[in-house]
Amino acid sequence: TARRRRRQPRGLLAAMGCMSSIAESPQKKTAWKCQYCGQAFATYQLADNHEKHQCSRRPAGFQQNAPQPQKMKCGKCGQVFGLPPNSAQVRCPKCNTVNAAPQAPQQTPQPNIPTQVYNQPIGLQNAPSIGQPGPEPSGRKRALLVGVNYPGTKAELRGCINDVHRMKGLISQMYGFPDTPDAMRVLTDDQHDHSLQPTRSNIITGLHWLAHQAQPGDCLFFHFSGHGAQQLDPKCMEDDGYDETICPCDFNSAGMIVDDEIFDIIVASLPSGVKLTAIMDCCHSGTGLDLPFTLKRGTWIEEDNPAHSAGDVLLISGCQDDQCSSDGGGGYGRPMGAMTTALCNTLEKHPVLSHMQLIEYLEDELANGGFEQIPNLSASQAFDPQRQFSPVD
Repeated sequence: TARRRRRQPRGLLAAMGCMSSIAESPQKKTAWKCQYCGQAFATYQLADNHEKHQCSRRPAGFQQNAPQPQKMKCGKCGQVFGLPPNSAQVRCPKCNTVNAAPQAPQQTPQPNIPTQVYNQPIGLQNAPSIGQPGPEPSGRKRALLVGVNYPGTKAELRGCINDVHRMKGLISQMYGFPDTPDAMRVLTDDQHDHSLQPTRSNIITGLHWLAHQAQPGDCLFFHFSGHGAQQLDPKCMEDDGYDETICPCDFNSAGMIVDDEIFDIIVASLPSGVKLTAIMDCCHSGTGLDLPFTLKRGTWIEEDNPAHSAGDVLLISGCQDDQCSSDGGGGYGRPMGAMTTALCNTLEKHPVLSHMQLIEYLEDELANGGFEQIPNLSASQAFDPQRQFSPVD
């Protein structure tokens, strides 16, 4: 089914300007450093503002003031939705009425990144069964971990590979995910083997491998740390006219991977009884898997036009759809993603906690670290948020 979300979109280059800062020392007052010129600031907010708007060494084209898309109201049903730039006609995502588009404002030129148009199948089908008890764990566990630092490019980050290594250790030691080639794939752009590079092709192949022949009782895990962005939705099915994306290491030549494609590969394809836990530490990741339920203040909020699926899928996102994620959360001079650091710290301190406690502790960890990003928890099923969190139960 089509999905619509409420968010304030940002252009691609806005998403690419993730904060990349480190703390000087645990004994000293935190000094956030600009990733481009090295200037230190007393607070994260000051450093973030300097990076986005003031730093003279910031690469050309990394502009945070990307234009916001225009919105319009459907002439038939009154639904308000985003208007992609230069559109003459737009189909309403609610009632499918074709509306004439008002004249859009002049858009700032965007980088020449190939647009991968994904033709997602739209429609409804009856669930084979509902309300059935969960299956016994099969013992089969499989994980795909992706960390992209984009070395030598204007999009370079510093902590994403560190994120993957820490997450790998955590899920192996705490949750028993086997560290073997047949059960765990790690894609990072510091590896010499091209098949283990986080290219667009290898990530897509890895996603298919993760979900392939999954059976009730299986536990799957997906972690992505890198750049997240947005691109125009050519079908105008998104409320703001933009798809969320993740950026492989070759996005400049191969394009990005849109949330619709990720949903179809590792969410819609799962049978009932399969558990998938996903962690997305990247910009604009709030609804990165297009799941129908979002936990807000202890209550599940359902999307206006939800996309339901049979599997038990949980997504922990590093920020909201209209926010950027920081690459400066490691401390002790070791850069890591703020979200991955907060999550690992939380689970190591509190190995037994509910989903409600998890999101609250994550918010506290990020706030205490000086980060403005707000984590998000979404799911395919509206379960009791007081249920204990575990990727393997």
